[in-house]
Amino acid sequence: MEQIQVEIPSIFEELSAVMGHITSNLETSARRITRETPDDRLNNLRKAILAIDAPEVQKQPPKQRHMEAWERFTAGLSDSLDKATVRFLCWVPDVATDLRFLAHITRTNHKLSRKSLTGLVHSCHTRWRDLSPEDQALNIIKALLLRHGGSDRKLARWRGNTDAILGARGPRILADTLFAEPVGLAGFLRQWQLDPATPFCQDIVRAASVLCRNHIARLPSDMMLVYFRDLLSWPHWDPVILKKEIGSLILQKPLPEKVRAILERFLLHHQQFGDPRLLVNKVNWVYVPAQARERVIRWLNQEVPFVFNEHVYQQGKGWVWRQRNSVTAPLSFEREEWI
Repeated sequence: MEQIQVEIPSIFEELSAVMGHITSNLETSARRITRETPDDRLNNLRKAILAIDAPEVQKQPPKQRHMEAWERFTAGLSDSLDKATVRFLCWVPDVATDLRFLAHITRTNHKLSRKSLTGLVHSCHTRWRDLSPEDQALNIIKALLLRHGGSDRKLARWRGNTDAILGARGPRILADTLFAEPVGLAGFLRQWQLDPATPFCQDIVRAASVLCRNHIARLPSDMMLVYFRDLLSWPHWDPVILKKEIGSLILQKPLPEKVRAILERFLLHHQQFGDPRLLVNKVNWVYVPAQARERVIRWLNQEVPFVFNEHVYQQGKGWVWRQRNSVTAPLSFEREEWI
């Protein structure tokens, strides 16, 4: 009996020590977690969610074996292509849109995977300006897309909108959709699973910009934000085309005073434009129509007279000239300031 009385306090002491150790570890973990931002704590989950709707792009360099197989095929030294080669060649634009390659897929009734079909569409978008609206390759790829079953959300959207994805008016159709539902360019391209670097997407952005410009006098605030923040600021513009589009906007009639003020701030702080009165920016305005450039100069002389260059020291660069504008601040693309 005495032995039991001696052991019980000993057990409780050990249990208390274990609980204290657990509590200390929990407190340490809690402090560490609270110091992390939600993005840090859920980083892997966030990446997985974004990857669901991320456009697929073939990243691996061409494999010599597959290209050699294609060369043998086109030279008549082989009458077939293996499955791995077909999958790879779907992502090579010049081959994927070649009628010989597409005829082989059709003739052999080759069952294309989701990724292979994505590659065919991506190849069309990459060579978009080289393909005519009547190009037979587009019609064959449309048929292959429609033939594909499955429940993949991206392919289902494409199958239901083949004219938008592979039709001659595809960029205009999608530009109309973006104009009607201003969700933002990045969100829109993610919804449609489109690679922003392709000429096809460049044509979408250009068509949407023209739509916004033509409706500039009555453009809703949310679309005005998308216009300046996403479309005109898009990094994939051909510089010459962008400058001509900006020239058309400057000369647009009517041009509301509010839009004129936004446009001035946009141009003054855009790295491809800047103040046209400064010699250092002269080359930036070469492809902008002279009439538009002179109009901007008149605006600035009336409203922004105090623009100059200052000599400043920058770490790693030494003394450099920097443009300073004491009147006009850069545009803020915070949504609440536009809506």
